[in-house]
Amino acid sequence: MAQMSRVAASRALLLGAVGAGRRVPRRPHFCNHRRERHGNVVQEPDDQRVVRGVMAAATVRVSCPMSPSHPRAARFTSFSQTRRGDKGDVGGDRGDAVVASSSSSEDTNKLSFSLQSAAVSVESLTVTQLKAVLRSRGEPLTGKKQELVARVSVKSVVIQGEDIVLFQTQSASASSSASASVDKTNTTKQSVANKNKAPPVLRWTVTDPPLPPRKAPLSDTDENSTLRVISWNVNGIRALLGKDVEILNKLADSESAHVVCLQETKIQTKDVDAVDAVVLPEFPYRLWNCSTSKLGYSGTALFSKIKPINTWVDPFEVFRDGSAGDENEKYFQNEGRVVVFEFRDCFVVGAYVPNSGSELKRLGERTSGWDPAMSQYLKKLETKKPVVYCGDLNVAADAVDLWGNHAANAKSAGFTPEERSGFLRYYGIGKGIMGGGDTDKKEGASAKLARGTTENTASVSLLDTFRVVHGDARGYTWYSYRGGARNKNRGWRIDYVLASDSETLTVHDAYIRGDIGGSDHCPVGAVFRVGECLRVAGRTAEEPAVRSCDESMAG
Repeated sequence: MAQMSRVAASRALLLGAVGAGRRVPRRPHFCNHRRERHGNVVQEPDDQRVVRGVMAAATVRVSCPMSPSHPRAARFTSFSQTRRGDKGDVGGDRGDAVVASSSSSEDTNKLSFSLQSAAVSVESLTVTQLKAVLRSRGEPLTGKKQELVARVSVKSVVIQGEDIVLFQTQSASASSSASASVDKTNTTKQSVANKNKAPPVLRWTVTDPPLPPRKAPLSDTDENSTLRVISWNVNGIRALLGKDVEILNKLADSESAHVVCLQETKIQTKDVDAVDAVVLPEFPYRLWNCSTSKLGYSGTALFSKIKPINTWVDPFEVFRDGSAGDENEKYFQNEGRVVVFEFRDCFVVGAYVPNSGSELKRLGERTSGWDPAMSQYLKKLETKKPVVYCGDLNVAADAVDLWGNHAANAKSAGFTPEERSGFLRYYGIGKGIMGGGDTDKKEGASAKLARGTTENTASVSLLDTFRVVHGDARGYTWYSYRGGARNKNRGWRIDYVLASDSETLTVHDAYIRGDIGGSDHCPVGAVFRVGECLRVAGRTAEEPAVRSCDESMAG
């Protein structure tokens, strides 16, 4: 018996009328045998009509006797698997309708043979065919093919023969079994994909050029007057902990850190308790700042072994022109970008500075809004005590802070002339630019103007601790995931630990932990000598272990 092609089956479905007794659109290539015209449609003869069923779930195609190779348009009805051989009888239960495609017993036997010999799986149907069945039932058509298959029923039988195409409706238990089968299949595929996926690289060796050597550790007698700060953009803290739940603890222990600042945590307030329970247990004082304007975005956190006097989150507002204006002109609101601890001898400010964007859509808001607002805030703090400002500051200050391709990257976020000039103007960091040139050997007119503006305004002037310790040595803190950038050591230095130029806060060491993986950023840090001892004290019983945005103390 000739088998129907998939195209023919699809055509039969698409041409089928939903519900028995509806008229069938006229097709010019169909045989005209015993058809009666009724306007633009054709009424099928009585001997080729499908007995009406209760549930529209199956598809029947009745061929024209004179032209068996051309399909007649289909009708949808319900079939009983147990009464398939009976003629013209309709059962009382839902779904027990039977087919009478011919008045002869010979045709009935032929139909029974077709049902038994030409069954194929529903998975073999195309998306178009699956949707045709679902449309006939009035069920949703959205979703991927696996979802459509589950909805039709994975174990449904498709009968393909010369006479019919049947979608046999299964019971509810069969449907549940089919859904479970799909879930199991998806889980298996996911397991295979995870098994084949390369494990994350958590340790790197930096070469060409290697990172500059570290300074000798301070003596034990100096420990009581030392502040050790680490900053890291983790690019999603749950993803990082999924690679190694102890990675932050190991990093903090290896540096004997007192303060750890994290950026781009990407968690919501409701997730803080669960994440906090496994992060840095040796740091009793902690502050989480989650983005509420866009969930799962941005976010910062600050951890300390030293008891802070005060804590703040997002302590200033940002306006486009750097000055207060209309409420609707505020930028970067509720994005969880700043966390602050005040200690007895200094302030530690952690920040995730806004990126200007792939099309520089936020460039003006960042250089004319964020930078002056942050600079003024740091300057205000500096009038009280020295400041440590650390985090992902999203700018490569000088040409030496970028691996290469300077001319092209001057049009990219993080290395535009506006961002670099602003970094010099508002923080005193960098050498400025020379009319968009590739090198910074000399200070251009724009740089001199920016430096002069810094000296004559309320902007702060900080030290780049890495440059103080290592001069013009190359070292990068961020690598693109594209093109194997980290393998080739083609990175950007956009993460910093900046500090006030103060007699009571002096830089001993600064570093980039390029050997640490798990994120597209590397941890950075600095070791300071402070004028007065910072005591590492335990948390008192009445103090909370976690301070959220709402619980932080105002200054």
